[in-house]
Amino acid sequence: DPYAKGIYFGMGMKHEQAHIIRATMEGVIFNLKECALVLDEMGIQRTKMIASGGAAKGVTWKQIQADILEMPVYTTKTEEEACQGAAILAAVGCGMYRDIKEACSRIVKINDCPVEPVTEHVKRYREQQALFRELYLKVKDLYPRLKTQDAWDPRSTGSARYRFTQGSNWTEGKTTSQRGQINGKSGKCIIYPIGRTNGSD
Repeated sequence: DPYAKGIYFGMGMKHEQAHIIRATMEGVIFNLKECALVLDEMGIQRTKMIASGGAAKGVTWKQIQADILEMPVYTTKTEEEACQGAAILAAVGCGMYRDIKEACSRIVKINDCPVEPVTEHVKRYREQQALFRELYLKVKDLYPRLKTQDAWDPRSTGSARYRFTQGSNWTEGKTTSQRGQINGKSGKCIIYPIGRTNGSD
């Protein structure tokens, strides 16, 4: 779905930055699980996952992957998997190996200690995966409507404008105002409606 966007669902006053970060990590893997289910329907076997990159150096990211994907997560013994992958393609292209499968079997070395799924986590994540899928089905028709609206971004053209004025130099058409300090000078910060300005920004 090219229109799909991220959603933080169920947030409350008790949630902090750490919850948002973990929810983001879990959301990525929930979506990956949906892709893995497509492979299952095609009869493509998957028995393990190999994680790479900086996040794979920690346990948390790998544990989330193992629990949601329900398979052990391994890492390789190299620190630069992307460079190693490029070298593998080059080696196959030069005729050093018959194909990528042979090259990988000869070059890639897997660590012996994977992160295994935790049974209690797997059960909980299965419930959340169903909620993830149901939430998408309920809001998917709203995504295309976002494409027709300009996302609010204070750096983009057509977003809310801010203009500093001194004294009683108020500009007509303002929506709200507040006292503030800008560049060390006392004054008022005027917030204009989206797409509407009067004077310099």
